Amino acid sequence: MSAAESPGVDVLRVRGLDVEFERRRQAIRIIDDLELSLRPGEFVAIAGESGSGKSLTARAILDLLPHGLRSTGEMVIDGHDLRQAGPAGRRKLRGSAISLLMQDPYAILNPLERIGTQVTVGMTDDGGRPLSRQARRQEAERRLAEVGITDPAAADRYPFELSGGMRQRVGIAAAIARNPKVLIADEPTSALDVTTQKEILELLRRLGRTHGLAMVLITHDLRVAFSVCDRAYIMYAGQVIEAGPTDELLAAPAHPYTANLLLADPPLDRRVESLASIPGGVPAPGARPAGCRFAPRCAWATESCRSGAPALSQIADGHVSRCIRAGELDDELAGLRIEAAHHRPPARDHGVEPVIVTTGACREFGRKVAVAGADIEVFRGESVGVVGESGSGKTTLGRMLVGLTRPTAGHVRVGGVDLAGSPDKRQWDTVRSTVQMAFQDPSSTLNPHRTVGATLRDALRLVSRDDLDRRAAELLELVGLPANYVRRLPVQLSGGERQRVAIARGLARRPQVLVCDEVVSALDVSVQAHVLNLLRRLQEELDLAYVFITHDLAVVRQIADRVYVMSAGEIVEQGPVDDVLDRPTHPYTQKLVSSIPGVETNSPKEALPS
Repeated sequence: MSAAESPGVDVLRVRGLDVEFERRRQAIRIIDDLELSLRPGEFVAIAGESGSGKSLTARAILDLLPHGLRSTGEMVIDGHDLRQAGPAGRRKLRGSAISLLMQDPYAILNPLERIGTQVTVGMTDDGGRPLSRQARRQEAERRLAEVGITDPAAADRYPFELSGGMRQRVGIAAAIARNPKVLIADEPTSALDVTTQKEILELLRRLGRTHGLAMVLITHDLRVAFSVCDRAYIMYAGQVIEAGPTDELLAAPAHPYTANLLLADPPLDRRVESLASIPGGVPAPGARPAGCRFAPRCAWATESCRSGAPALSQIADGHVSRCIRAGELDDELAGLRIEAAHHRPPARDHGVEPVIVTTGACREFGRKVAVAGADIEVFRGESVGVVGESGSGKTTLGRMLVGLTRPTAGHVRVGGVDLAGSPDKRQWDTVRSTVQMAFQDPSSTLNPHRTVGATLRDALRLVSRDDLDRRAAELLELVGLPANYVRRLPVQLSGGERQRVAIARGLARRPQVLVCDEVVSALDVSVQAHVLNLLRRLQEELDLAYVFITHDLAVVRQIADRVYVMSAGEIVEQGPVDDVLDRPTHPYTQKLVSSIPGVETNSPKEALPS
């Protein structure tokens, strides 16, 4: 019997949860009439795009809302009514009955405290007295060993001395130290490599079995949600728009939004001609439509959808949907998935002479070897993937290709210029006109005080000072943004829009190669689909080559023709992307491929080509 089928009283029950704030003496609703339940040992997901209200729901349950927000509704945790508990009672329940695991443990772990101290903070003996120093030490070692940190000396280390995966394990140990019944995990694996992600998810599942721990997993990664959780709640614009067992949602989503999210998630086992992308964005509180909130982005919306607010209706036992056309669209939604599974893009031709060639390229930082003897080629018009875990050397290699990091040995030739030498100004102009780079986080590379137009004009001025305003507007249109965005600041853009601006800036000199360093890793699946489709279009229109650096093998399948796999600074496997991912020969590549959650979220089994 699975956790989802286990009998018993709900360990968490939320009914009629509303979260709102006041603006100009008017209440603005953010979360609207949300209901959620969780049985002992059950794992449920809350999934959806940024702005859907996932994290705010978690904070409301924990009574940790930011100042100015207020919540109403019934929230019962392990038999305790939070509304009746009062502030002191709610604080006591946090950690003992319900606990929170944050996305980035480095942000919540005290950098000045040893991790053993942080794991045992607030722990008491059976009589409610603080633990002795010796007892705290023993408990810290036991709790750390429980999450896979078996070295007793680890309790004496500081957070900065640990890897990202180790810090996340410490965060889990601290979150469950007081044996809560419910753990709310807010994007606990989004910043981790695929192999570390698998280890953390397996750890959480094991703790659920051994401790009877129930978990609410908040995530935008549908592959993770559907592979780990028993049930899922899909949120959109502050509402649950579909909920049910994950296998049912995967096989037959009843809401167009869920179906579109599944279609937008790139499959690992094949390349599709185009990823489904949802037009527009999630409406902000106070600007939501009166009828179905998804109607402005829905291809199946009718006048009835726009005029009346749909209620959650039952599709099957435990499966509900907030769509008045639920059931009516089943054949069309299934047809889209079958069509997407069978459509494959044609093979691309590329140039015969490489634009970039590295020979034995090495980069050392003191005693650390970041890149050891890398040999790669990039031909005009092709896409080359570089994959590996954090610390594998892939970003350092990418920076070497654009001249941001100089090789300490070997050769890096870009447009015929060897960056291992001492290029003069004319040669650097050749390099800059040959290769440019788009970074993972455009917010850190776009000046927050300068408009988009000013940023693009700076890049265009390096080519010519003529018609800067017109050329900046053309760049925006090239990446699918309105020309009037030249007047906007980065803070006024969404994450996907900022990434498009970063790509536009990289294209200002019309390079032959664009190095993309994890450019979609921080984006929602729907926005990621937009950006990947954009990159494909630009490649066709501009005969552009990509060096695509990523840890996501499903993404590299969609964008790359050839792939290089890096581990500990070395290229351990290379070849056509289909050969490497379908028939990996190196143990490290096999480990990467096997670490992907075993769910293909955008095609039913019968849709897969034989």
